[in-house]
Amino acid sequence: MYKSLENTEKIRILIGISTNKQALELIQKAKTNHQPSLPYSHAEVKE
Repeated sequence: MYKSLENTEKIRILIGISTNKQALELIQKAKTNHQPSLPYSHAEVKE
């Protein structure tokens, strides 16, 4: 992750004060799903 963000001027990390059931289910689903969930390439995301 560092390498893809090293030229980024400003990074904001957004966090919440609690995790609801839906967020937990999405995290668990992401851990078991090995396919990329975003339809964008690395270059498109960086752009």
